[in-house]
Parts: sequence; structure tokens; C-alpha cells
Amino acid sequence: MAGVEKKVYGYIEKVRVSDAGILLTAKLDTGAKSASLDATDIREVEEDGIPYLLFRVLDGNGGSVELKQKYIGNVRIKMRTEKSKSNKKRLAERLVVMMPIQVGEEKRDIRVNLTNREHFLYPLLLGREAIEAFDGIVDPKLAFTIDVGQIISAPEQRKIEAG
Repeated sequence: MAGVEKKVYGYIEKVRVSDAGILLTAKLDTGAKSASLDATDIREVEEDGIPYLLFRVLDGNGGSVELKQKYIGNVRIKMRTEKSKSNKKRLAERLVVMMPIQVGEEKRDIRVNLTNREHFLYPLLLGREAIEAFDGIVDPKLAFTIDVGQIISAPEQRKIEAG
């Protein structure tokens, strides 16, 4: 039985986040289940009875931008713990939004949890759920396999189409 051909990505890739066209470096991590984005100033708002989260993300150019995405719930994430005599798992509860993510020419709405990732090298982590959504596999020997020219933001695409 023939399956869908998988796209091979490196463990680090440039991706576009949200329709605001923010280009970020993401770590693709098959050891993580979900996607996680570095976000600050998170607050909930409601429009027409629908909950949204407003939050700030780094824009990749030294500044930040405020985004608004549909709030879809919470997730519990296992936290790193120091080695100790206790085998107790530490869990953190994080807010989750649906967010458009573009990897190469493909764009998908991905479940993304929001957290402070300032102590990590990469502002975005894409876990197994996101990698599977893009029909991808990760080769840990590779990095930056995507031609950044393929990653066209929505405003840039509209300019090209209007031509």
C-alpha cells in the first residue's frame, strides 16, 4: 500500500508564523509531542462570544509584534527536572491557540502552546503533531533545508497575485 511521500526536514528550519508573516527559526523535535512558541504579555479577550489570546512574539528583527489567535484550551507539559531521589513528574499548564504555520510552501493550522522560551536557543519548537501535519520526517544531520524564498507571507503572496 503506497503512502504519502514524506518531506525530509532538518532539525532546525526557518518557518513563517501566523498571517502576520513573522519568519522564525524553529527546532523540529520528535521527542516533543506539541508545538511551543515563545510568547509574552499573554491575555485573554472575547469577541462575539469566542475566546482569543492576545500575546507578543519576537518578530525575528529585534522587535516584537502582538498577535491574536483563537484560544482552544490548555495542555499539561512535562517539565525538565533536575536529577533527584524523587521520581515525581513536574507538570506545567499552558495556554493553547490554533496558529497558521508555514513550512516551505505548505501552510497548516497547528495547535501551539504559549510559554516563555527565552532560555532556549529557538523561539519555536515543532513537535511530532506538527511534523506529522506537514507529512514530514526529520533528519538530525540536516539543518535549514528549506529555501527561504519558498516561504512567502500572505501580504507578499497577494502582491504577487495582483502583479
